[in-house]
Amino acid sequence: MRVLPFRLLFGFVLLLLVGTLAAVFFSRHEWAWAIGILFLTYDAVLLTAITTLAWRGVVRSEAPKTCHVSPPELAVLVPCRNEKSVISACLDALIPQMRTGETIWVIDDGSTDGTVSFLTERYGVVMDGHFGESSILPILRVWTKPSSGKANSLNELIPRCGGEVIVTIDADTVPTRDSLKAIREEFRDPEMAAACGVLIPSCRGGLLARAFEYFQRSEYMRAYLWRLAWSRIDAMEMVSGAFGAYRREVIEKVGFFDPSSWVEDYELIFRIYREAGDSGKKWRIGVIGTAQAVTDAPATVSLFWKQRSRWFGGFLATLFGNQDMVANPRYGAMGGVLLPAKTVDTLLPFFSAGAQLTFIVLLLDSPHVAWGLVGFIAAKLVFDLCLQSLSFFLYARWLRRPVTPDWAFRIISASLLEPFFFQPLRYSGAILGWVALLRNRMTWAPQRAAGTELPDAEQG
Repeated sequence: MRVLPFRLLFGFVLLLLVGTLAAVFFSRHEWAWAIGILFLTYDAVLLTAITTLAWRGVVRSEAPKTCHVSPPELAVLVPCRNEKSVISACLDALIPQMRTGETIWVIDDGSTDGTVSFLTERYGVVMDGHFGESSILPILRVWTKPSSGKANSLNELIPRCGGEVIVTIDADTVPTRDSLKAIREEFRDPEMAAACGVLIPSCRGGLLARAFEYFQRSEYMRAYLWRLAWSRIDAMEMVSGAFGAYRREVIEKVGFFDPSSWVEDYELIFRIYREAGDSGKKWRIGVIGTAQAVTDAPATVSLFWKQRSRWFGGFLATLFGNQDMVANPRYGAMGGVLLPAKTVDTLLPFFSAGAQLTFIVLLLDSPHVAWGLVGFIAAKLVFDLCLQSLSFFLYARWLRRPVTPDWAFRIISASLLEPFFFQPLRYSGAILGWVALLRNRMTWAPQRAAGTELPDAEQG
């Protein structure tokens, strides 16, 4: 196994972390905050590079495409467990977008809330054992099974469901109209192996829920624009299973989803890049700006931490399990550019926490030094605001959404407030991901309270 580059890079970053944390106890000048300077400098360089790539990606997405291959046939898989309160919003948005010969499969993974009875009543589904078909909508089918998890559910049905392209969408996710058409158009490119739509988070509830939605919408906008940026150099490593599409021959070639992974959608993409690099195949991973969907997002601190600890713990496990891909030219920009950056990101939460803690120590012990660093921090905030404002306007242009004064104010204000409120929450969730990985233990809970309805996707 070619793991030395990963271990050297990880060891070097860990040494930097320990050394810069120690600096505050042996120095009383500005360099005592070396950990903060390193953290902010790395973040600024990365943000500049990604924004530049994103700009090129948006311009490229607007170029006319010519392809003489017919649009592929889709099979849409909707795995669910106890989603009676929300699944109709998802299905009602999908059904008008289906073409003749295509199918929607609802995979009921051992629901106990009457989901199948609800589908029978609302859509006329007639069950014959574990399989059922709608008497009024032949495109809609249902398969019930004992609970075994999302990955197992998808793996068991994919060989039976037909379709050249497999679309997975969570039952609490509502696509905008023409999203499936956008997926068909993107997969006319025979090199497109997998792609994701753009998710827009929605949080139902009171003031705290609105605050979570306020920050997560800003975060998701940036995250999907960054995926577009990485796709420009064929290094896009994340296709969210909440709204993703996979070419059947690719997913069968790499062995389907891994049920043992905490992040089966993320882990799958690593195997796609590995297979492409090892076999010399020209496969691409992309993000489709014209395929959008509103999705349920955590609206409390505890649910947010559970989600982020699972995401980050799964990211760590996947990266550590693919150490030989890091800095390996066989895997193109994925191995040579993205994965080294991701190796640095494994310890970034600790750099952030260390920077905040050491600043507090300096403020209490050497206030003149701490206040001398305020100008540096303020300059970084202004720099971030400029680049992130540009990013959000690029996002609106990419998704062909109007930029209203209210939308611009919400996004820009979220960018200003995020470092003080939301970023510590995100990084603390990532640290909990480290804890979960080291304990080899992960807990999960639904993000939505029972009976919560989803919003109209067109209002996202």
